[in-house]
Amino acid sequence: MTEIPGHTPEQMADIQGTSARSINFSIGALAMLLGPMLIIIGCASLPLLGSYRNWTVAPSISEYYYFNSLTQGIFIGSLGAIGTLISAYRGWHKNNRADRAIASLGLIAAWMVALAPFYSAAKALHYIGAATLFLLMAIMLAFRFTDKTGDAEENAHPRWKNLRNRIYRICASVMVVVMAAKAVVWLTGLDSIADFTLLIEATGLFAFSIGWLTKSRFLFGYKPADGYLHWGEAREARFGVGESSGSH
Repeated sequence: MTEIPGHTPEQMADIQGTSARSINFSIGALAMLLGPMLIIIGCASLPLLGSYRNWTVAPSISEYYYFNSLTQGIFIGSLGAIGTLISAYRGWHKNNRADRAIASLGLIAAWMVALAPFYSAAKALHYIGAATLFLLMAIMLAFRFTDKTGDAEENAHPRWKNLRNRIYRICASVMVVVMAAKAVVWLTGLDSIADFTLLIEATGLFAFSIGWLTKSRFLFGYKPADGYLHWGEAREARFGVGESSGSH
């Protein structure tokens, strides 16, 4: 742990924990906003830029790469930012090779999705990148985020940790189902149904986002972080959740 003069180890842990939660929040927020942002900005830019294929709404999130130059920039920039932020994830333990390996592979996969155009010879790389990213994040949510840590506050509030673990597993399960549904849609030719494909992808991104927002403790947290008052903290103060965890 890097030391700052005048700060105790406990203060340093709090500073670094807040920094990590900020990164986790940014990943979740970007994933949550990506779909709506592309759709809204794509529609708003139609009078000025039109769309390359005369779409009003693109058939899928990936195809916003081709909608117009503005949505293309947003698509590439957002996925690149998500991948780069994921690569900064280090887990609780300093030498946790599993978390670092997943995060590094996630960086590569995210940039593959961003830079390999959907309608091109690199289409296979786009699919491989998307499937790899979702699979890695499902593994991260289901097995890495649910692992025990040395966080004293987390250990003091086991009910909240158990609740977050359930959320992680639900989100991971949804992402796996989305990957399976996407494969079925692609193999059966149902990907020509624009709204259906877009809905599947949006559902996967939503689960991805909720998992990272939960990890940041913006959702289901028990203490303020980065200036935000978590609704979980207010619930705990009102109902005493966690205070009687040792009696159950």
